Amino acid sequence: MVYEDGFSGGKMVMFRSPMMQSLKSDAFLKKTPKLSNKDIIGSGGFGTVYRLTINESTAFAVKRLSRGTADRDRGFERELEAMGDIKHRNIVTLHGYYTAPHYNLLIYELMPNGSLDTFLHGMLV
Repeated sequence: MVYEDGFSGGKMVMFRSPMMQSLKSDAFLKKTPKLSNKDIIGSGGFGTVYRLTINESTAFAVKRLSRGTADRDRGFERELEAMGDIKHRNIVTLHGYYTAPHYNLLIYELMPNGSLDTFLHGMLV
C-alpha cells in the first residue's frame, strides 16, 4: 500500500502483513514527528532507531536515515521493495518505509529483547 503525505511531501509504503492491515498510515504520520530523544533505543553509522508506540499493544522500531542523492534514493526504494518480501525467522521484519525531502524512515518489527549486539556484548556504559 502506498500513501502520499501532502503536508510534508513524503511517501509512505506499508507492506502487506497481518499486523499492518489493522493499522492506518495516519497513525504513523501523526506520531512520527513527535519522536524525541526519550524514544531512542539505538543508534549507529546509518541512523538513529526510535521506539514508536502506536497504542498500548502495538509498537515498532523506526530507523531514521539522512537522505542522499536522488539516484541513491531511487535505489533505496527499489531495495526496500525487495526487502518487504523477505520473511525469515532470523531476520527482523520490515513493515514499511517513509521517504520525505530531508530523511527516510524504515519501519521494523520491534524486538522486545533488544539488539543482537547488546545480547552478545552487553550495553555500553
